[in-house]
Amino acid sequence: MIDNQLIDKFPLEGEKDTHRIASLLSAEVKPGDVICLNGDLGVGKTSFARAFIRTLTSDDEPVPSPTYTLIQHYHAKRNKVGLEIFHVDLYRISCHSEIEELGLEEALGIGVFLIEWPELSIPSLPQDRLEIYLQFGKGASERYMDLFGSSRWLSLAHSIDCLLYTSDAADE
Repeated sequence: MIDNQLIDKFPLEGEKDTHRIASLLSAEVKPGDVICLNGDLGVGKTSFARAFIRTLTSDDEPVPSPTYTLIQHYHAKRNKVGLEIFHVDLYRISCHSEIEELGLEEALGIGVFLIEWPELSIPSLPQDRLEIYLQFGKGASERYMDLFGSSRWLSLAHSIDCLLYTSDAADE
């Protein structure tokens, strides 16, 4: 059994920090990885997913919210190797049987999954997943990000620290 625990907490100064972290994470993932995006409406889950996907595809890749389609599928190449990305939004799902109809369990392992509103799918998800919690701060663009996962993701926290510290120093 894998123990998913709090890895770290990060303050985000605007959408640019969210995009930087998403881009950084996109370099770390491999087929079979599941990234759960948690948070209130409008906190930046889709923005995070969009930056993640565009880093692996192209800056002009259309990345619509899958709120109504439930799943968007993308083909990416990293180091000349194909990578499938599934962007899933379960906001409109009302029960676990609807998730079974989507066939998510069968598709897990094929590619990388970004899942918004993952609460209903938790029993179907692998234990070794990365949980990202985005929360609003006090200012209009201020956000916080908490990362939960296994020890596999610890190096990600160090990389994020370096990224945020370096960008803060460069902004001064």
